[in-house]
Amino acid sequence: MKKDNQRETFDYTFGAEANLNLPWDIKISSNIDCRLKRGYGGKNDTNRTLWNAQISKSFLKKKKATIRFHLYDILRENESSERSISENSITDRESSTYNVYFMAYIAYRFNTFGNKGKRQSTRSKDY
Repeated sequence: MKKDNQRETFDYTFGAEANLNLPWDIKISSNIDCRLKRGYGGKNDTNRTLWNAQISKSFLKKKKATIRFHLYDILRENESSERSISENSITDRESSTYNVYFMAYIAYRFNTFGNKGKRQSTRSKDY
């Protein structure tokens, strides 16, 4: 059997996540995922690392608002691959998006239900 016609492939994935709570309601978090591909042959046996990170800060009364900045694919190694096997051929298809991108947003937590104790006390009043 030729090495190019090998049909057994292996995909290994592992990762880690870290969260850090700092003073002044600042939070930093990061996650990293590594993907190792073996058995695809030649340049298709790859190692890819996807690293994301974010920082957020809560503010306003009772920390109702949060501003967050999230950075995606810091190492620029995001990729997608697919292998099709038929009787006569093996086809590998890969697409890469070597772009770092970010998202910044503000979240506000509304308290629409109120305090349950206050609701019950207003109902029980006799007028």
